[in-house]
Amino acid sequence: MKVSAQARELTRTRLLESAAAAFACHGLAGANINAISVDAGLAKGTVYNYFPSKEALFAAVVQEACRRAVDEAEDPGREAPTRDRLRALVRADIAWAAQHEPFARVLVRELFSGDPELYGRVVEAALPYVGRVAEVLADGIDRGEVGTDRPVEQLAQLFTGLGLLALAQHWGSGGAWPALDEIPDLVVNLFADGMRPPMRVVRKARSSDGK
Repeated sequence: MKVSAQARELTRTRLLESAAAAFACHGLAGANINAISVDAGLAKGTVYNYFPSKEALFAAVVQEACRRAVDEAEDPGREAPTRDRLRALVRADIAWAAQHEPFARVLVRELFSGDPELYGRVVEAALPYVGRVAEVLADGIDRGEVGTDRPVEQLAQLFTGLGLLALAQHWGSGGAWPALDEIPDLVVNLFADGMRPPMRVVRKARSSDGK
């Protein structure tokens, strides 16, 4: 019997939800494919009708998470300052991580594990989020708000990586620093300003030189 597209999509959604819970509880290595199918109310092996491997299933969960973060970001619009648009994206990403902390912790741990194949899968799966960051940066370059000789795709990956590092620091410090609500400003300001001193400090230094 032919399964309708709607039924397949529903089954896929159930598998992703079951997989997210399994990965959050057991990690990537410890999660069991057959248990994921059964917990979704499906027969053993059903996962393989939709995903070729456990790693591909993990990447699909990441992709869905990134898509939701982008959809839920309150983009102030293309005419808004680039910093405001980037801050909105980070805020949505952090909100998702807070709501799904066990899986978010697994995701960050796996990304930092040093497995090139898995890293490549996750980077590709994160394209809904990284791609939106790249679009915002490209708009900023067009308006002269962002200046760089780096490809915008590389900038978007670096920006996304800063957000992950900030989350890792938050968890590693037991929430002492940075607090979750500090991360959007922290990431945007570090990315945009780096180690550049505030303008008032620069002016003061120049005045003391008599210039």
